[in-house]
Amino acid sequence: MDNPEGGNGKSLLLIGIDFYKDMIQMDGKAWKDNDNTQHPRQWVRWSADRKSAMGVSWEDDTVLGAFDDFYYYGWNSDGDALLPKPLAGLKVSKVNEAKQTSASMLSQTDWYVTRKSEANTAIPSGITETHHR
Repeated sequence: MDNPEGGNGKSLLLIGIDFYKDMIQMDGKAWKDNDNTQHPRQWVRWSADRKSAMGVSWEDDTVLGAFDDFYYYGWNSDGDALLPKPLAGLKVSKVNEAKQTSASMLSQTDWYVTRKSEANTAIPSGITETHHR
């Protein structure tokens, strides 16, 4: 696409990077233009008018939306779609999480069951109600 700032070259705008005629220019790095002219690493300090005249443009970092990193790896390179994690792996993780939660909850009161089987001591009704939910 043509440079929106009116420069003499094409500009592609990406996250936190300057472009000169379809060439990526990293902030703080020297570069050569199409005429093989070397430009200093301080080029980022040029005025907006000078950058525009050279066909250099800038776009601030794009802030992509938040996502749940349990279900997604992150955004694709275009920033327009999330990259989902494989469903099989998610199922295994959720089943393991449920098993750990159950084991943790039951471990607090399972000694009552052991006591009942060994000494025939009644299990309090509040405990049996909790276990039957």
